[in-house]
Amino acid sequence: MRELDSRTVCAMKCAVAAMGSQSELARRAGLTRQHISKYLNGTVSSVELDTWNRLMTVLQEYLPPEERLSLKQDFSAVDAVPVINSRDALLYDPLIENFCAFAEKYRTGDAPVFGTPGRTAAIRIAIPEEGGGVCPPGSLIFTDTREPPVNGHLCIGKRRRETVLSLRIFRRDGNNCGLHPLPGEKGARSVLWAKPEDNPFLWLLPVRFVMMENRLLEEIRLLPGLPDINHPA
Repeated sequence: MRELDSRTVCAMKCAVAAMGSQSELARRAGLTRQHISKYLNGTVSSVELDTWNRLMTVLQEYLPPEERLSLKQDFSAVDAVPVINSRDALLYDPLIENFCAFAEKYRTGDAPVFGTPGRTAAIRIAIPEEGGGVCPPGSLIFTDTREPPVNGHLCIGKRRRETVLSLRIFRRDGNNCGLHPLPGEKGARSVLWAKPEDNPFLWLLPVRFVMMENRLLEEIRLLPGLPDINHPA
């Protein structure tokens, strides 16, 4: 169990004010509004580790700097998910196994659980091109290994016949699908397809969180205005 001390509650109040409602904070943390209300009014003063991790993913910028999560932290005392290098992730074949099972084989380290244990894995970006011009080498990309990409959100995947991963924004409009580059990815173009058989990607995984430069961010924090799916950049 983890105690919800005054600084954590204060961070929650700041987050609610910035996000506009308790419901929005609850949605981002994967909790219910009733839970958030109880934490704020002091009815509940401690939470399980999984709930604590969920809260910490969305409260980082509202906490005092000394309490924010860092890439240099030792996570051996908490639940961990496998970290694999992006070079190894290129070898993944979804027809053979789930990404989490694959990640266990190529595990090079541990990261804290942000998401659901058993279905979350983290990919360590190796070169700037894999980070969409936004995430520098060394960044950790936390993926949900059992869900499809979410419309309007980040995903990471491998394009057939290419030797680098792609961090892109997924868009779907009816049968039309597309992956759009982030603004920092100079010279990159959108990739569009209308039929499943025309999908040029071997695999795509939704991104839930990104840990970079000593900061933990919801992937929504990296999203710019999106281009029209029918007008590639």
